[in-house]
Amino acid sequence: MKYLLITFFLFFSLTSIGQSLRSYNYGKLSLTGKVVLKDLRHPINGKVIKDAMVLVLPQPVKFIPNPESEEEDTATTREIRIYGDIMKNVNPNMKYKAIIGKKVTITANYEFAPSGNYPLLVNIIEDFSYKIIE
Repeated sequence: MKYLLITFFLFFSLTSIGQSLRSYNYGKLSLTGKVVLKDLRHPINGKVIKDAMVLVLPQPVKFIPNPESEEEDTATTREIRIYGDIMKNVNPNMKYKAIIGKKVTITANYEFAPSGNYPLLVNIIEDFSYKIIE
């Protein structure tokens, strides 16, 4: 009886965790979290990427592929790498330094990053807009 009760509570606690996980399609979204600088390790060459700008969400979210995409994959994460505009060779740590350490809402194109190519599975690559919450 004791094991049945433990199994029952474990099942329902895991079920409730799965139900509270928000799901989004990749693309234009507004998400709220805290922007931090974090050292990441490149998955292929192992080099440390110092002070990478990362949006840390309060809880994990699930990104699901768009139906027309063949390259995207499902990703569940709390951390999203902010690259800024790489085509203009803009360092996001300089351009967006006002949001480091702040809770913000970032409206951007959230894009899938193939594992092995990037340290995190979801990235913000182009310019984005933000609103500082606190």
